[in-house]
Amino acid sequence: MTACFESVEAMPQVEKVVRISAPYKFVSKEFRAGRTQVRVNGLEIGGGEFIVMAGPCSVESEKQIMQAAEGVAKSGAKMLRGGAFKPRTSPYDFQGMEEEGLNFCRKRRKRQG
Repeated sequence: MTACFESVEAMPQVEKVVRISAPYKFVSKEFRAGRTQVRVNGLEIGGGEFIVMAGPCSVESEKQIMQAAEGVAKSGAKMLRGGAFKPRTSPYDFQGMEEEGLNFCRKRRKRQG
């Protein structure tokens, strides 16, 4: 271990430092056997069916997410995506619509499923 790791491990609040030598080690097939499956609103991501999720990077308005949802549904995609919280490096950049954006998505789900 390098001096940096040793100094972090020496902190009283740190139990153990683990070097991650490969990217995504905790979700790789070498580290974890089996497939990851996640259930969302009745759909199983990572199961036997190929699930397409589509939509804008971020929710910017109610009109935008409603139109995007219609396009996503017409295309055959099963899930709508859109970020309501957008962390940025600058506090002056767009931060997302937060709860209001989530409410727009919730409203669309109630209307369309």
